[in-house]
Amino acid sequence: MKEIVVLDLNRTNTEVYMLKALIKTILLISSISLNSLAGTSSFREVTSNWTFRGEVVSAFAETINRLEKRENFLVMKVFEGKDLDGEKLRFELFYTGNDAEYYPQFYILTNARKAGETTSSFKGRAFYISDFSSSDLELGETPPKFDPFEMSNKEIVDYIKTQFLAKDLTILL
Repeated sequence: MKEIVVLDLNRTNTEVYMLKALIKTILLISSISLNSLAGTSSFREVTSNWTFRGEVVSAFAETINRLEKRENFLVMKVFEGKDLDGEKLRFELFYTGNDAEYYPQFYILTNARKAGETTSSFKGRAFYISDFSSSDLELGETPPKFDPFEMSNKEIVDYIKTQFLAKDLTILL
């Protein structure tokens, strides 16, 4: 037997207002939950979209110019997603090293917000990722904890989502 809910039009204005507020609250909570799920699962690799003549074009050239670059430097991968407000997030996996270095130094360049900030930025920030970088800063002979050259896109995204970002998609570092 199904229960049928009938809206009694003889309700007072206060009761109608409270009912509308309850419905809005339920819709808001469900949309926040859906947005949270969408935000955490929507990261995708888009490197080919940002490649021109064989090189990946960075959205954060100004940020790269502020870094201490070595003889070689390159954006290796680009990932995009959305934060919990629906704003576009971009993560670039950038490395720099000398010809003699087998394992270079890695950074994540991103516009993601830090905890306490109200919105994601249009400007990029660089974060050194020691787990992806050789601890041997001189010759790069010591392998990193995780080698990004050997990792799949899914493994890199999982690392970003679990080690670099908090559950609210703000930067942990």
